[in-house]
Amino acid sequence: MQQHRAALEALDAHIVAISSDAAEDARGTVEALGLGFRVLSGLDAEDSAAQVGCYTGTHNDNAHVQPTSFVLDRAGRIVHALYSSGKLGRLTGNDAVTLAKDLQQPAGV
Repeated sequence: MQQHRAALEALDAHIVAISSDAAEDARGTVEALGLGFRVLSGLDAEDSAAQVGCYTGTHNDNAHVQPTSFVLDRAGRIVHALYSSGKLGRLTGNDAVTLAKDLQQPAGV
């Protein structure tokens, strides 16, 4: 997503990531990757799975949320959702740009 951030911002689209990592670990990831978008941390994996139906996994006995992506319209409605159960099936930055462009088109176009 970071590589497509400028294109998304030009479309008035915004990236927000939410992690089940502890705040310190999430900050380390943001710094290591040079992320320029908001990353929230401390998401409860099991609660999230119950609330939105995402998949979870474990690493070093810690539960985590598998990548789950939502694209919202200006009214905050989910217009696209992608649930991954592992390394494949994740929303790419290029896909996010395509979806953002589609949201700007008048209905039926």
